[in-house]
Amino acid sequence: MLTLSASLIHRSMNPKPRIRTESETMSLRPSTLTVLAIVTFILLSGCISPYHMEIAQGNIITQDMLDQLRPGMTRSQVRFILGTPMVSDRFHADRWDYYYSLQKSTETTPQTRHVTVNFKNDLLANVEGTLNNKPSDTSDASKNSDKP
Repeated sequence: MLTLSASLIHRSMNPKPRIRTESETMSLRPSTLTVLAIVTFILLSGCISPYHMEIAQGNIITQDMLDQLRPGMTRSQVRFILGTPMVSDRFHADRWDYYYSLQKSTETTPQTRHVTVNFKNDLLANVEGTLNNKPSDTSDASKNSDKP
């Protein structure tokens, strides 16, 4: 208790705040600048987002897959090559639609592909659609007759 009252008496007798010397001030500046730099870096790092996820949806269909299709294949053979269709419509039981969309982080519009597989009597009749933004049509007439 005596030390507390002695401290209060000392403060009341010396009302001037202590002035720091130049060397004491210079020793505080690097730490203040360091803290300021760290805080600025943390705040700005939230604004900069270097990674954007690419979003792929649907069935990936390649030209090699389409080249394997032959008229007269069964539904199970087509499903084995292309995979399960994205859209299988009850009202169009003989039509399978394969959609693919890829949204890249650097592009504003997604790349889209749409391939339609048509069956007649449960056998492949023709394949229509776009692949790599080029229309493709692989029907009975477009296939070579010498290939099995």
